[in-house]
Amino acid sequence: MVDDGYDMFGSDDEKDDDVVEDEGGADGDDMREKEAMALYLSTFFLKRNPQVKPKDRIVGVFNPGEGSVSALEQRGFSLVSLSGILPLHLDAAVLLGQSRPDGSILNNLLPGGILVSEESNCPAIVNDKEYLTPTAIEQSKYVSRIKRSVKAHTSTCPWLPSSFSHNIEREHLEQGTVALSASEVGLSQMAESSKRKAVESMQEHGYVVIRNLLRPEECQKWGTAVLESVHMAADKLLKKENVNILEPQNSENEPQSYREMSMREDLRLDLRDGPALAKLRNDTGDTGQPVVVSGKTETENFHRFLRGHSCLLDVIRRTMNPKKGELYKGNLGRYNFEGSGPDGSFQDIRVSQVGGIVSFPGAADQSIHADCSHLFEIFDCHPAHYINIFAPGVPFHEKAGGTAFFHGSHNLKFTAKHCGSTDDYSNVFPYLVRPSLSLGDVVLFDCRILHFGLSNTSDSVERALLYCNTTQAWFTDPKNWEDQRPIFEES
Repeated sequence: MVDDGYDMFGSDDEKDDDVVEDEGGADGDDMREKEAMALYLSTFFLKRNPQVKPKDRIVGVFNPGEGSVSALEQRGFSLVSLSGILPLHLDAAVLLGQSRPDGSILNNLLPGGILVSEESNCPAIVNDKEYLTPTAIEQSKYVSRIKRSVKAHTSTCPWLPSSFSHNIEREHLEQGTVALSASEVGLSQMAESSKRKAVESMQEHGYVVIRNLLRPEECQKWGTAVLESVHMAADKLLKKENVNILEPQNSENEPQSYREMSMREDLRLDLRDGPALAKLRNDTGDTGQPVVVSGKTETENFHRFLRGHSCLLDVIRRTMNPKKGELYKGNLGRYNFEGSGPDGSFQDIRVSQVGGIVSFPGAADQSIHADCSHLFEIFDCHPAHYINIFAPGVPFHEKAGGTAFFHGSHNLKFTAKHCGSTDDYSNVFPYLVRPSLSLGDVVLFDCRILHFGLSNTSDSVERALLYCNTTQAWFTDPKNWEDQRPIFEES
């Protein structure tokens, strides 16, 4: 990855231009159209993320001809044929002629990726809900369609009014999502421009969806540990206390808050610890204890799952510690308590262990809420002091629910305007976003944002959502798990 992507526009050699000018007839026109298409792709990628080199862009070509391969190679892209074994991730798919590829090609096109095809072929091969409006590529017969960065979970919330606009929801989701390149996904890293976009979304919208950042198999491993621990806890509570958290209607006693687990509502709980989780932490070298990350600590030194991902910590620290010019030089109080002084370094943050929020079949929609209050009521939106990390621990299932957010509602002016004088939240419905998340995706959100868990209407899918809490080190969460009695006997 580099800071300058302008060399992707090809050679300035006059001989190259002469070759094009000398070509005539139908073959010459066809070649010029393919070169126009290749230039369009170069421009698109440069605008999307200039720090990813052309050679790191994976462009798949279906039904390639010599001219198309030549035009794309001159731009420096890494080309793969879509007629054989498919790469797992594609930045672009170029379908030439009247191609009719199978669906796996489009499935491997990354969110935010670009599909190019002949204009006459475009409508027949894509789902309009997954792609933005086609754009004609100038001086060619080709059109492009950008794959949406994230799909809206539109099958949820049947109580929404008929006036609710799914198109506005999709627009908001595009604004609040960072779609990574094939290179970034392969490395499980974010380029600098991706980090900047994530920070901007956190500050402006109160959340950011980051697609495909984590290894799906690792997320599923942690999700399995969460579910195993929950079922161990459920068995213990049923045998020892006649508390049935899986069938609350048949429970003789009400569940309490425990050291390892807390019920949110019927069939929805928050798991902090358990035997399977403890074993996984031990196997991966994670202490399972909250840690304070010093502002001087380089995040690249961390390798813990989710809570120690260097890019996530970097986005969180930048969101919590924005800078304005050289004002930081006046913060002389930072000399106190053996501090570093006014050097502009990040403030320390506290990072919790990885836990899981589990919703069982039958769990209802949560009420709309914020997880923490604003510290001051004189500013529209002071910098975030409490940010949560969410990541699915099980594969996406249409009926198993998810988390919904209200775009921009971390801002005090927003909530004062739309719901400050009434208990009716219907005024914020137009700002609802319901991202459909897959294994490997991550959501960061400012805990002041309005949000709620979606109902689990499936017959048998237990949804595990992995989480990690991050706060400014000076902030204390009033929830104290350690004061609660344990479910599992202490060794």
